Amino acid sequence: MSTNPAADYYHAVEESIKKLNPISLKELDSVALLDRQDTKYTFHIKHLPEMLERMKDEYRVLTIGERRIFKYDTLYFDTDDYTLYKHHHNEKVNRVKVRYRKYVESDLTFFEVKYKLFGTRTSKERIKDSDIHEQLGNAQLDLIREIHFNKNDLKSKLWVFYKRITLVNNAMNERVTIDLNLRYDNGKVNKEMENLCIAEIKQNKKNVLMPFIQMMKKKMIPPLSISKYCMGVAVTEPTIKSNNFKPKFIRLKKIMAS
Repeated sequence: MSTNPAADYYHAVEESIKKLNPISLKELDSVALLDRQDTKYTFHIKHLPEMLERMKDEYRVLTIGERRIFKYDTLYFDTDDYTLYKHHHNEKVNRVKVRYRKYVESDLTFFEVKYKLFGTRTSKERIKDSDIHEQLGNAQLDLIREIHFNKNDLKSKLWVFYKRITLVNNAMNERVTIDLNLRYDNGKVNKEMENLCIAEIKQNKKNVLMPFIQMMKKKMIPPLSISKYCMGVAVTEPTIKSNNFKPKFIRLKKIMAS
């Protein structure tokens, strides 16, 4: 391994992902799963090449042209006192995230409102936009349903940059997204989460027998549900309350250091 292990791990991922069969963006749209149940896993990137090798016969990978790893730029909105972050931190059952997301290579941008309902189910609504805007207009505000906060108080708070691999199982009823090279920027603090991968399994109804979940079980990697937004706020705003997340942050530090 070279003097830059992170680059070596990433190169190994690029090589492993070539062995999966492709799925087009049009085919992927039929597995949108905007109303779904999610399961998240967090692990060191060094495990990812082997995981991709194991999944090559059961999953296809989103492929556009020759590209299989895609850049995502996301801008999250919150109030000045981080109401939406605090709702998550305080384990409020029904909560919301408000964001712009840009699919960089495709030059597609969506404004999205993501709801966590009853603590288990995720529902997402979105509208297409020309680009990411740091101020919300009427069309964006109209998409937000009132959930114990004043939507007119929302301001741009945190940029999140990462790369994503998207897999679909052969039965076309499950998607797996794997995010890596995660970086945060709130205009004052720029923080990279080196060596971290966040995998999210999206299903209409949770099925623990799916190949990816079974692989995690065999590798003894337990689920770890972590919000990229909340993690980003906590690492870029050191004075904000985050004690409820500390057990997860301890696990994350061990993962990145392993």
